[in-house]
Amino acid sequence: MKIVFEPRFYAYHLAVEEGGNRYSDLEDRMYWKRRNHAHFMDKWCYSIRKKVLSYAILTAYALLNGPSAVKGIVKVARDKTWR
Repeated sequence: MKIVFEPRFYAYHLAVEEGGNRYSDLEDRMYWKRRNHAHFMDKWCYSIRKKVLSYAILTAYALLNGPSAVKGIVKVARDKTWR
């Protein structure tokens, strides 16, 4: 195996909504964002103050994006299978 150094390497950055595994449905997107965020904070034992602030920011973001985003946040609160 050989490592090759390429000095003229280019990195292409895609626009915000291109590439990767994107959700077209805002409800699903907010569900997974909130769920994964909660899992990360629980895993690394964040303080309750940081958790409350973080959840408040995500909820405010959902409120600004409309009812479907709020449904995604509520869906996480009701879903107990991931804990």
